[in-house]
Amino acid sequence: MLCPVSESCVLPQTYGRATGCCSGDVFNRSAEICCEGLLTRLRYGYDTSCCGSKIYNSSTHVCCSGCIKPKTHGDRTDCCGVRVYHRDEYVCCDRRVRSKAYGQYSECCRKSVYDSRTQQCCDGCLRPADGACCGRSTYDDQISVCCNGVVRDRSAGFASTCCGTQVYDYRTHVCCDGVIAKKTFQHYSICCGTSVIDSQRFLCCNDRPLEAGEDQMCCAGVIGVRAFDWNSQCCGTEVMDASANVCCDGVVHAWLSFHRCCGTDYFDYRSKFCCRSCSRDD
Repeated sequence: MLCPVSESCVLPQTYGRATGCCSGDVFNRSAEICCEGLLTRLRYGYDTSCCGSKIYNSSTHVCCSGCIKPKTHGDRTDCCGVRVYHRDEYVCCDRRVRSKAYGQYSECCRKSVYDSRTQQCCDGCLRPADGACCGRSTYDDQISVCCNGVVRDRSAGFASTCCGTQVYDYRTHVCCDGVIAKKTFQHYSICCGTSVIDSQRFLCCNDRPLEAGEDQMCCAGVIGVRAFDWNSQCCGTEVMDASANVCCDGVVHAWLSFHRCCGTDYFDYRSKFCCRSCSRDD
């Protein structure tokens, strides 16, 4: 059974709780497995796993970047690219196996191994462990802040906050779309685009300030009427009654017991289920 043109669709629970879907086809998860849209029987029982479109025994093998490899080191086997290694003795750095020269303190910095007790990796560069990273350098976070990779002084003490690469005092200013603006209306100041507006008098809808009214609300950039008092809620561009309706991906449905959303559909989960990987009909 194929789903309609949709990423999600509702299908019957043919096999009860064992029901699954594979590219829109219903299958029995206790007998088959879905690997990249292809159904295969569970050849290794519950140890059957996918490696791309192929299956393997996960108790004896691992999947390394699409290649099936034996668990040479038992439960201590890990992948590094298409190779396997012993995780207690080695570490994988940028798809290269490196020796754990510093024991449990061995960490990767790109292709190199370093001692995390004395060093740290800042954007691929090794730096002393004291201080915090900001881009490829370190800084003292007690006196400075890191703003998008640029170190700035804490000009407002611990009230210093970043706006892009600049610093501002969050007690007196706000960052509106990358622009620092003064809180002209104290705690009623809110951003609307790059401007500050008074939230008591204005409503911001789609970055446009509009005269606020108690009966108005903004739904996805469209002004709507708050027709259901505090139960008014947006569903896409519509206003709905949240006490009587449910919003499924922008579509309003009347609330029903034992139902839930599946994309834009609303279904009875006692007899059906939601398939999240449906086919698209051509």
